[in-house]
Amino acid sequence: MKDSTRTLIDTMDNRLSLELQKRLFEENQKRQAELADEELAIESPQSFYTATPGTSAALSPQQPPTTTTTTTEYGEWIAQKELQVAKEVELDWSGRGQHVEYDIQEHVPLTAVNVLGYSATALVESVECRRILLARKSIQLNRRVKLADVIGEVEHLHRLRHRHVIRFVGSYLQGRTFAMLLYPTADSHLGTYMDNLSYQVSLFPDYTHTRLALARLENAFLCLTEALAYIHSQGIKHLDIKPSNILISKNYSPHDPLKIYITDFGISREFTAEEGSETDTPTARTPKWASPEIIANEQYGRASDIFSLGCVFSEISTVLVAESLDNYRAARASNGGSDAFHSNLPQVYNWLELLRSRGFIGGYMTRNSVDSLLVCVKNMLARDPAQRPTAEHLLEYIKGKRWVRNVLPCGEEGPEPFKLTDHQELVRRLEEYQKKHLSKADET
Repeated sequence: MKDSTRTLIDTMDNRLSLELQKRLFEENQKRQAELADEELAIESPQSFYTATPGTSAALSPQQPPTTTTTTTEYGEWIAQKELQVAKEVELDWSGRGQHVEYDIQEHVPLTAVNVLGYSATALVESVECRRILLARKSIQLNRRVKLADVIGEVEHLHRLRHRHVIRFVGSYLQGRTFAMLLYPTADSHLGTYMDNLSYQVSLFPDYTHTRLALARLENAFLCLTEALAYIHSQGIKHLDIKPSNILISKNYSPHDPLKIYITDFGISREFTAEEGSETDTPTARTPKWASPEIIANEQYGRASDIFSLGCVFSEISTVLVAESLDNYRAARASNGGSDAFHSNLPQVYNWLELLRSRGFIGGYMTRNSVDSLLVCVKNMLARDPAQRPTAEHLLEYIKGKRWVRNVLPCGEEGPEPFKLTDHQELVRRLEEYQKKHLSKADET
């Protein structure tokens, strides 16, 4: 009875996936045809209209745009960081430029949808802009958080254009509120995704749905390494890589790859080839994932990002071999202290050896490929930064593995293309439809 129910669920899941893909395609084609007949402020789901950058927000929509002056602090920073670009290539989300300064009473042309998250210094919401769903990160400026502090993140994101890095759309200042607009919004972050998948694996290790989910997670090794190699090639150190700063956007079909994006460049640092990437400037950090040299306030460079990524890879590997993330945290804290990686490296190394001895239930990776990858992860977590591989060498190593040829393709190079909000709403409704019918099959 149990086997027949499982077979029924798998059969329905595959049938529903095909139906959902067909419906989604038809609905999206119909919506695109409707939009083509309307005179909207958007040419296609791929781009925003453009306008003269930095135009004054005080102008009414009927007035022609004029270039901004640098008489305000915001304007001075935009000019100093060379964030204004040609109107042919800028993302003019506001109709007045990519970077806008609004009066306190003025209406910002965004519609808040819901709250995605918050911290001590920032609020992140999903907002609709010209039928595209964006993430808005709002920061209250005060004596502790100055405009000069937050403009650095804008500068870094402005330069990065990669399919696995969150895409910068624009920014604005209104009173003491500074906001960045980013794309896309996410369903969750990697930490939440791994916790949920780990629980699913513990209950249904042999289900087709579980196998597909594990195969999708395997993509993260290549996707994240590609992203970090690109970030370093642009002269930027991230310095805060952790699961909650890796966003996950799920596709409507379980057969499609996860959409993975590195985000939060708030404490990133620049370096040049001439200067090298090493610095001893104190930096904010998340202690649990930070490298030993950052915690010790010693010189740190790109190798610190490799250490943090190694921590993430060790957790992904834990899920792939059906071990518990809670047990991994407990093992690191077995001496009665915190579960920070940097202060429990012997326990981390022991855990990696434990994973190598376990059976593997993942998707495309084999037992041998996981074994060799875990050796590489241990090197990433070396206490001595000089012993860690560079992101470029790590990418070369992973791409050379046979199992990578089977991973799901991530799509085109370059930043994530824009999609209309209606498309995303359709995806949500179709997911609900799928869950509803799967739960009925469960009851059967």
